[in-house]
Amino acid sequence: MSTTQLQFSIGGYTGTCHEVEWKQGKLWYRRANGAYQWQADVAITPTEEQWTNFWRAMETAGVWSWQESYDNLTMLDGTQWSLKLKYRERRVRCEGSNAYPGSADHYYSPTGEFAHFLKALRTLTDQPAIQ
Repeated sequence: MSTTQLQFSIGGYTGTCHEVEWKQGKLWYRRANGAYQWQADVAITPTEEQWTNFWRAMETAGVWSWQESYDNLTMLDGTQWSLKLKYRERRVRCEGSNAYPGSADHYYSPTGEFAHFLKALRTLTDQPAIQ
């Protein structure tokens, strides 16, 4: 697989957290149900078609031009996320706290860039709970 790096995490202390990481030739997914009480890692091996669709979706989501940081300074708790993604010559490293690419509010638009990214990640990992 030509993926060099894929690391993503999203969640908060009292809510559900999700992590996805490409390592050792597989995607590894894990989930915590509050207070970072992690469940066992799940190894996932996406097909070439799934990877192709994922990289196309990254173009559609505009992920390669996302800013380094998205922060809503009016909220202290809530949802934090981070993304490290590298594919061929392209890379992005960004994070957020209650703010998202393509959204001016502390919620991301269900049709916006971040929602499109999450949908592609759910499809790639077959983990419908990633939100």
